[in-house]
Amino acid sequence: MSAITTIETFRLNQYNGKNIRIDPHNRYVCLTDMAVAAGKQVGHWLSLQGTTAYIEGLSSVIAIPITELVIAKQGGVEQGTWAHPKAAIKFAAWCSVDFEIQVTSWIDDLLQSGSVHLNQAEPLTQMQMIAQMALEMDRRDRELKFIKQQQALEAARIDELTQLTHQHDGEIDRIFNPDGHYFSVIGYASLHGLKIGRESAKAIGSKCSAYCRKNGISIEKLTDPRFGTVGSYPESVIAQYI
Repeated sequence: MSAITTIETFRLNQYNGKNIRIDPHNRYVCLTDMAVAAGKQVGHWLSLQGTTAYIEGLSSVIAIPITELVIAKQGGVEQGTWAHPKAAIKFAAWCSVDFEIQVTSWIDDLLQSGSVHLNQAEPLTQMQMIAQMALEMDRRDRELKFIKQQQALEAARIDELTQLTHQHDGEIDRIFNPDGHYFSVIGYASLHGLKIGRESAKAIGSKCSAYCRKNGISIEKLTDPRFGTVGSYPESVIAQYI
C-alpha cells in the first residue's frame, strides 16, 4: 500500500509506512528513502557489477553524465542519495517486484499529471522550449546510434557463427565419410565458403548421382542431422556442377 502527499519541495510517497521523496521537477527519487522502506542498502546495490554496467549504458543512451545519474546530497531537506527515475526503477526491481511496480507507477503518474509542486514553475520561454527540443533530439540520436552499434555487433557475431558452421560442416564430411575425399553437396560448399540453398544442393546432388551411376563410381550415404540421409560424392564430381 502507498499514500501520496506533497510538501513545498517534494512529492512524498509511502511504502511500508515509510516516506519516499520524489522531486516533481526532474522525477529524481531518493534511494536512501527507498532503501529504508525496503530494508536494503544503497551501497550494496551500487557496488554490484550489473549496476555499474547499467548506469554506464544509461548514461550513454540518454546523454547524462554518470555523476548526474546518482547524486549524494548532504544536509537539509535534500539529504540522501538521489537517482534518475530509470535508475530508481532499477533499484526498486533489485529490492522486489512489488516495489518495482509501485515506483514505476509513481513515476508514470508524474509523467502524466506533471509536477505537483505547490509553487508551479513558470511556463517555458520559446528559447527554453527550443533548447529542450534540441536536447531531446540529441538524446534520440544517441539512443539510435547505440541501437545501431548493438545491431552491428550482433551481425558480426552471426557472421562468425556462420563461418564456424561452415568449417564444422566440412570437418564432419572429412571425419565421417569412409573415403575421406567424399563430400555431401552442402559439406563441399561449406568447406569452400560457397553459399548454396537446399533446393540447389538437391539439384546438384541429382546430377552428381547420375554422373556416378553412369561412370560406375560408388555413391556413399551420409546422415545429416538437418536433412536426413544424403548422398556423398567424390570431390572431383561435385566440382563439375557447383
